[in-house]
Amino acid sequence: MIAFFFIFVWLRGTLPRLRYDQFMKFGWKVLIPVSLLWILIVATLRVLSQQNTSRAVTLAFASGVVVLILAGTSLYERSQKKSKAENAIGDIPQPSFPVPQIPSQRAEQLHG
Repeated sequence: MIAFFFIFVWLRGTLPRLRYDQFMKFGWKVLIPVSLLWILIVATLRVLSQQNTSRAVTLAFASGVVVLILAGTSLYERSQKKSKAENAIGDIPQPSFPVPQIPSQRAEQLHG
């Protein structure tokens, strides 16, 4: 029981804390589309198996799905790297609020 409490407290303390809106964003942008895609894949495989198609056709479909997922993931990661590189090359960002000029020593001597 003490080991359970230790592991529970250790996990709670080391994992990042996520807000409700972050969970919702993850759910809408990742989990729901993935679950819909999974339902479509499973339904297609079931239809293929009920229509007595050959194993080669079913295997080709499953392999095609895997290849499409890998290609999509690769393209997504490549676009993320490209956008990060473009953001890093950009100019120094301007502050969104007015910043007063630092007085020079000459101005201090004249007014001082």
